[in-house]
Amino acid sequence: MKIYIMIIVVFFAMERTIAQQDTTWFDSDWKETDKGGASFYRPTPQPKDEGYWMVDYFASGAKQMEGLSLSQDQEVFEGTVEWYHENGQLKQKANYEMGVLIGEFVTYYNGKAYATAQYVDGRVSNGKLLTFIESYQCYRLLEYQDGNPIHEKLFLEMPEKGMIEDSRMVKGESGNILKINYFDGKGNALGELQMDADNTQDISTYDGVQVNYFYDPLMKKREVSYKHGIFQKGTVWYPSGGIREKIHVDNDTVYTVYFDEEGIELGELVGRQEAGEGWYGLHGVPINGTRINFTESYFHESPSILDIEEFRNGNVIERKEFQENGNLLSVNIYGEKGLEKTVSYDEEGHVEHELVYKGGEPFEGTMVDQQKNVTTTYVQGELTEQISYYGDGAKFESREGDESVFYDRKGDIIGKLTYKEDENGKKKPYNGTFYQLNYKGKLYIEEDYTNGDRSRYAFYNSSIEKGRNSKESETFYDEKGTKTRYKFYYKNGALREDITYARGYEKKDAKFYDNEGDLLGEMAYLPKKHGTEYEFFSDTSVVRHIKKYDESGELVYKKSYAENYTRRDENGNYPMFLEEEIDYNGKARFYDQDGGQLGEAVYKDGAPWTGVVKKGTVYEYRLIPYQFGQKQGEEKLFLNPEGGVPKLIERTSYAEGNRQGKRFTYYRNGQPESEETYSRGRLDGECVYYKKEGGVRNEIVYTAGEPTDGLLVSSDYPGHTKKSFYKSGDLLKIEVWQDKQLLKQMETDDNQLRATVYDTTGIETVIFKVSDVENKTGEVIYNRGDGVVEKGVFKDGLPVSGTFYLSEFMAGYQNSKWDENIAKIKLETTDEEYRVSALNEGGEVLFSVTEMKGLESSYYFEKVLDPYSFYYNVMPEF
Repeated sequence: MKIYIMIIVVFFAMERTIAQQDTTWFDSDWKETDKGGASFYRPTPQPKDEGYWMVDYFASGAKQMEGLSLSQDQEVFEGTVEWYHENGQLKQKANYEMGVLIGEFVTYYNGKAYATAQYVDGRVSNGKLLTFIESYQCYRLLEYQDGNPIHEKLFLEMPEKGMIEDSRMVKGESGNILKINYFDGKGNALGELQMDADNTQDISTYDGVQVNYFYDPLMKKREVSYKHGIFQKGTVWYPSGGIREKIHVDNDTVYTVYFDEEGIELGELVGRQEAGEGWYGLHGVPINGTRINFTESYFHESPSILDIEEFRNGNVIERKEFQENGNLLSVNIYGEKGLEKTVSYDEEGHVEHELVYKGGEPFEGTMVDQQKNVTTTYVQGELTEQISYYGDGAKFESREGDESVFYDRKGDIIGKLTYKEDENGKKKPYNGTFYQLNYKGKLYIEEDYTNGDRSRYAFYNSSIEKGRNSKESETFYDEKGTKTRYKFYYKNGALREDITYARGYEKKDAKFYDNEGDLLGEMAYLPKKHGTEYEFFSDTSVVRHIKKYDESGELVYKKSYAENYTRRDENGNYPMFLEEEIDYNGKARFYDQDGGQLGEAVYKDGAPWTGVVKKGTVYEYRLIPYQFGQKQGEEKLFLNPEGGVPKLIERTSYAEGNRQGKRFTYYRNGQPESEETYSRGRLDGECVYYKKEGGVRNEIVYTAGEPTDGLLVSSDYPGHTKKSFYKSGDLLKIEVWQDKQLLKQMETDDNQLRATVYDTTGIETVIFKVSDVENKTGEVIYNRGDGVVEKGVFKDGLPVSGTFYLSEFMAGYQNSKWDENIAKIKLETTDEEYRVSALNEGGEVLFSVTEMKGLESSYYFEKVLDPYSFYYNVMPEF
């Protein structure tokens, strides 16, 4: 797994040591191989610190990568990892915490740092990523800001030479705009395209020239022009440089001319232009002429013709399909009532079969379906013969009239099926067995029919058995089509589960077997669960759970196995391990993926009584101490995302089932994250929170679960921070930040409140002043930024005069928030009336509602004029 960074996805390399230990060899794609076909190799990683030192080498013996992994056979990197070019120069350097990219990721050029990206929890937050795209033989330099790509360059050579594309995000009047500049790799500009950056598939926002390329070597493949979202003209080239298609629009009519590689015209098409058509709809809706579809590639491979369609007055009249060798595969001829004739051809292009249609239905002749390997013959509208084949050409089904005979690959009969017309005149299976092949020509469905009713459905799946899949399951039905029984099989053909059903969906009873046919257990589900139930891992013969129920339906015993997703065995499968064994009125033991015991407990009446219980998965689990049926002692949370040594990330003290005393949490790098104090399950006392890089971030004192003194910090998403300041139980101030930008703040003093909203330059845009919080009385001031100031006065929670901007407007069940066209809701209050107006981003009124003051009841303004609702509708949200 080499490191190739593709936009947001980053693939990482492995390491190896040069000592004389066992060595793993890899090909150029980092797949395991033998020494003779190896491009890289890795000696067995050796123990170091709390992990294993991995070093990878080129086949030449030059070092390719080195770093510490927490797992010996998986890349769970910890700390700094470095990759090298074969000449010894540093290529890339990254920092990991428990296998997750954290901090700087640096790419080097000529031994010097060239592009640096910052990672937060495995995702790019800011900076630049540089990668070489092997298949296209070009470089990509991608710049991020706040987790989003804002600038991308594609070029042929370092450092940033031979520009192909330069894409940049810019701010527009109504949103983000993506500008793409295209070049020929030699410094010459080919065109520029603008579009909506938030919806790049919206063709209606396209303006300019869009270019598509052949790669390695770089050559223009397609050029398409748009004006205000409407396609204008386009050209498509062959890899040889000749024109393949020439397209232009005139008065909503699209004209296309096709050429061969010698420049000879192949056909013309006239179509009707449709709005919003992109790359694949440039030719419009066909009206008259010839439409040709080619194979497509971004590399220098001459395209071949897939099909040619002839149109007349908007209807297709003929369709020709071609084989890979260029010879005809089929010809379909259409009339007013649909398909009239189909002609099939052999590999040399000679006519093989013909089928005439009547009223759009097969009538006389033979039809070949190459994809399904089926040949069907009709006489006077009746299906008289149908022959289908296995993938190797052996006969699978032969149908004559109303009877089908099915064969195995040796030619022996495996079943027969008769057909009968239903009330609609359609031939349906009636008596016998129906068989169906999958796309690989192997059996995968088998159905039994009795007097037209399906009585059994069998499904086959892949098996090591050559030539035929193994039966995976069988479902049985009564004459009403209700499921009565279900059987599941091992891949060796042995029965694994046999389940009967009541009413078609409720399990009634079941028997479970091992893969040698011996009975493992029996289970009754109705009227109450009783017996032993087995559950298996999907598509395996390995048991996942064993559960035992007593006669009252209570679970009394469970033994569970789990897959260790952090590693693979020599066959590439996830190894299984015993996870837990619980006697719900006795002892229980819990294990890790290496067989080590994590906890031991005693259960009583189906619940933990004393000891330590494990809850969670391989990746993340808790060890919970119990005494007399309650949590007592220190509960620990471990994180183990990629195997190796689990990391302690939380410790919490419990007494009599409640959090009591200290709770500590830790970052993935082992640094303390928080230290909280609890009493009787509630935060109570001093709490300290730390920065990831070390040092105190904030301190806060709680009393009986409520913050009283200090600073409380919370974050909804990366970069967004809310700070709340308390003193003696009172909330004095709230600040909301985005990175280093203060967005809004609220300050309180006795019965007064002031809330302020800021723009990106720090200018106050909204000031919400409350002189009497208890009675919800005050004013709000809006600074529009163009010298205009608007003001609204409210008293007792209701608007008195002036202008207010609401967060939402409800009329009946309709909410303004649901309409993406509405940017603002404006409330204007005079002595006589209220007026609500919905505005778009440009300030234009989309609709308005006016209502006189003093009405007994209000429908439109009912929510607006509620004192509680109005106050929080106007106040900035904290």
